Amino acid sequence: MEYILNNYEPIALFHYFEEISAIPRGSGNEKGIADYLCAFAESQGLRYYRDELHNVAIFKDAAPGYEEKEAVMLQGHTDMVCEKNSDVVHDF
Repeated sequence: MEYILNNYEPIALFHYFEEISAIPRGSGNEKGIADYLCAFAESQGLRYYRDELHNVAIFKDAAPGYEEKEAVMLQGHTDMVCEKNSDVVHDF
């Protein structure tokens, strides 16, 4: 993959943004992004759960000394609503 945002800061954020942006993920087509998220979790040594609808939850243990603190949860959609004007030619 050719990265075009590699000169933007923070570098890691834009690296992952480009990788995720290259994955087709219209509603009902979440397998590719779920595969990516699970591979990411494995590469980072993180636990994850994936269901039959390609929902993915990734778990990271607390940093040392914070094991008794309340958990933090971040949630987001992995699909995109593919919408365009009828006079626009674009293949999502």
